[in-house]
Amino acid sequence: MDIVREAFITALCKAAFPINYTIGIIKAASSRVASFRPDAAGLERKANGDTAAADSKNRNQIVAVGTPLSSSFPGAVMLTAKNITCLNTLLDITTALGDLLNNSWILVLASLQHLSWILGMNQIVPGSVNGLAKQRQRANESSQSTILTNVMMSDLPELTKRFDDVFRQTRLLTDTSLEHVVSALCKLSQDALETTAASRDPSLFAVAKMVDVCLVNMFRIDTWWTVVTQNLTEVAGNTNPVLREWGTDAITTLVKECLAYDFRPSLHSNHNLQNKILHPLLALSRIGWADVRLKQFNCINHIILSFAEKIPSCWRPIVEVIGAVNGIADDALIRAGFNCVQAVVSDHLTGISFDCVEQCAEAATRYGNQTLELNVSLTAIGLLWNIADHIFKNRHSFDVTQDRLLESMLTLYKHLSQLCLDIRPEVRKSAAQTLFLAIASHGNALDLPTWHRLIVDVCYTLLKCLEKYCMTASEERIGDEEDGKVVMHHSRDTAKKQWAETWAMVLPTVTKTVLGNLPVVVKLKQPQQAWQGILHHIQRGGISGLEEVSMSALKCLDDIILIGEGREQDKLPLDITVPMWDDVWKACHGVGVGLNDLMRRSPNIESLPSQKLITFYTIIYRRLNHQVRNNFTTEMFRKLQDVFPAIMLPVLNRNASKMMACRAEISPLQDSVLQIAESLQLV
Repeated sequence: MDIVREAFITALCKAAFPINYTIGIIKAASSRVASFRPDAAGLERKANGDTAAADSKNRNQIVAVGTPLSSSFPGAVMLTAKNITCLNTLLDITTALGDLLNNSWILVLASLQHLSWILGMNQIVPGSVNGLAKQRQRANESSQSTILTNVMMSDLPELTKRFDDVFRQTRLLTDTSLEHVVSALCKLSQDALETTAASRDPSLFAVAKMVDVCLVNMFRIDTWWTVVTQNLTEVAGNTNPVLREWGTDAITTLVKECLAYDFRPSLHSNHNLQNKILHPLLALSRIGWADVRLKQFNCINHIILSFAEKIPSCWRPIVEVIGAVNGIADDALIRAGFNCVQAVVSDHLTGISFDCVEQCAEAATRYGNQTLELNVSLTAIGLLWNIADHIFKNRHSFDVTQDRLLESMLTLYKHLSQLCLDIRPEVRKSAAQTLFLAIASHGNALDLPTWHRLIVDVCYTLLKCLEKYCMTASEERIGDEEDGKVVMHHSRDTAKKQWAETWAMVLPTVTKTVLGNLPVVVKLKQPQQAWQGILHHIQRGGISGLEEVSMSALKCLDDIILIGEGREQDKLPLDITVPMWDDVWKACHGVGVGLNDLMRRSPNIESLPSQKLITFYTIIYRRLNHQVRNNFTTEMFRKLQDVFPAIMLPVLNRNASKMMACRAEISPLQDSVLQIAESLQLV
């Protein structure tokens, strides 16, 4: 029965084409039939002879001339009325007896593919972005248009409809027959991929009809989904841009249509089906083509906006895909992917699991680190604040342990600290402000071990890195390009000055974080490490040789003294112990020694510390001596000579041009040093 059916379908398919038009699949079928029927060759020769006579007699009945899809056929293809009659018969049999075709579906579909190409029928992917995508004819043919007689032109719309009916009627087929149809279309799609490898334009018939078949068989998605989507994923990864576009459009269209379909039971309660539907869309991430990823991101954004309530169990793979931004070098892709992350964080953060919340933080960090889109990076930092605030406000409702929650908060702070080291000063500033705002707002949720890690591993590591990047940054001017488009203020016209700005901003903020949480700091397992750590970084900033950073470090020392004395408005004095004050005095003394060394080693006057800076330092020193007057030792007095009057000598001898004008006979710096001497008489 199978051989008889295949022989009949083969003969009918061959009759729909001119003599010598070869289709590989049909030719192979003819060989199989001939091997089972010894008289098949004689019958075929007789049929070809009759056909040749008919063609000779009815050559004036040519109704269409088109471009061949088969590479073995030279010149244009001429279809006669007899070919069209055979085609109509083939369509009738296929529509009415589709369940009987079984393995012969491949013969029918291959014939329809070639005939649709020759007749110039347009192929459409329903629901695709471009609305109507037209099949391209072979570019290497001199005549790319199809020529039709008036009669054929009037019959073409009806013939096109009959083509479409073949695939719409597949909804009435059995599951087994549908599998044969899908398998045949996948085979034709695979042939199209091989065509592109031979540098020939591919037919898009198989991809378009595959979508048609799937859309009318949505109710039995398990029968075809895996086979179809695997094939379309391979198409989407092809090097041919047209075929790649169609494959991607086909996948995104099927995913959206499946999510919109009213399944029974509902999609919302069927977690396995949710993951199954989204899997091929997420698999597009393994394809490196930018146009594929852009369509993928746009589709995911549409899903987030339209079908979020239907996929409660699929947020994790979605966030994983839209967060895979590493290696992307296209700003349009960056924006499209970030729109997805922004939609999740802004509208669905409360409805996703804690694991997905952590994933969103990772994704936002990646978008913050990318360097193609500054606005995306700045907005991503805002998303990190939203996530941090969400974790803090809902910390009691998450189904996770306290340790997991605190670890997540600390990880988020680390993400922000990484962004504080971005090469762009705008990102560094925004990240630093967000980091310390988050610490100030949510710090009361941290336990003592987490506070220790926050101060030492996050804050102090950040200061250490800022010092390293600042001291090694380039001093070449920025904005001296010939085009003259960049205009930079002289105080920020080098990378070193820009890094110094960040360092000068972060140092006092870290100091205020430590001082503001000093009752917590003194309870830490190693409080001395935390206290001496901030003083160490203050000292390093004070002797950096950068005026802005040194002034910021001195203000940090001043803040410690003010808060310790209780002279800061609306704040009670902190309980700073005697050993802690000794550490402050040592740090302040170290700054003075370092300033002296800098002035001695400065190669020119311009690099000397300003008199304003040194005067401010002496004022701080005098007030600090007053603070520690009850514990002022002989050793401390002896160490004063390391700083005074040595700190004045370079100013008097080499920095006269920077001396501040004063009406008295001595400068403010000299006056401040004399006040230190007077205060020591009272100690």
